[in-house]
Amino acid sequence: MRALAIDTCAIREQGGLFSLNDLHAASGGQKRHEPHQFLGNEQAKALVVELQSANSRTALQTINGGPQRGTYACRELVIAYEAWISAAFHLRVIRAFLAPPAPSLLNRRWLVSYDLGGERVQEVAPDACVMRPSDLPRLLADAGFQIAPDVLAQIGMACMNRLAGVSAVPPRPALRLA
Repeated sequence: MRALAIDTCAIREQGGLFSLNDLHAASGGQKRHEPHQFLGNEQAKALVVELQSANSRTALQTINGGPQRGTYACRELVIAYEAWISAAFHLRVIRAFLAPPAPSLLNRRWLVSYDLGGERVQEVAPDACVMRPSDLPRLLADAGFQIAPDVLAQIGMACMNRLAGVSAVPPRPALRLA
């Protein structure tokens, strides 16, 4: 299940159920719109009974204490809750549910480079050609650049440390034109 966010408010998800408390905060947090107010009305109670008899899954769950504390509801109950709050909020939540998932940063290609200004990270297009480290000497020779061997060794060490998870700041190499 993908993460749900209403404007800048993240909505926690627990076992396929969404936090009514987070939705309440995203709606503006008015006391009259608290989840218990909604769940106390007859229409909401009837909907919970219908959902639990029609499905084998839980429609509503309350977690007391801990970091996931709150009241969690299935998607159908969330839609009823948002409609109960206001038409404008109902529309915002429907749009959040229907929006395509945001692309994950993990599914992108990134290029990390070091220059005199420090570390730079930029996204690499899926169809872009990325050189192998073994191609670096040829590339630099063709472009007319030359890197002192000790500086190249420092860059290599910084890259290995980064891959190993060592958080050392790499030295800023000095590049020389040939």
